[in-house]
Amino acid sequence: MNLKENLIDNNQGFTLLELMVVVVIIGIVGTMVSPQLINVANETSLKSDIQAAQSLQNMIDMHLANGNTFKNDDIATICADLKEAGYLSDKDLEEGTLKLRLGDNKLTYSPETGVQLQVDSNYTKLAENLDSILRGWTNVKSSSD
Repeated sequence: MNLKENLIDNNQGFTLLELMVVVVIIGIVGTMVSPQLINVANETSLKSDIQAAQSLQNMIDMHLANGNTFKNDDIATICADLKEAGYLSDKDLEEGTLKLRLGDNKLTYSPETGVQLQVDSNYTKLAENLDSILRGWTNVKSSSD
């Protein structure tokens, strides 16, 4: 029997050790990549929440420019007034305020500062790494501010 026939006859697939090595390598690569993917997803959600704050501020500005007022500065009351005026609908709201995507982020409003995103403490580091314009919509300041 020549070498070629011997290789064909012994072709029985992969050994258990070979399969285990492949699984371990996939696991190692997965543990290296998954934190980065989670971080990117959280950053995108944080930016989406900032966009919600910016949109709410624009609605408030339009509402006030049309000569309307708000009953008080509570964000839930403002959202209810904006819904009544047609700026928001039920699908935009969750528990009386604009829907947000990340953790326990909350929107606040004062006539002096406008709408601000109160960033959940779990995402403060992420918010610190935003550029100054986006960070200006949050309660988070960077160490260089």
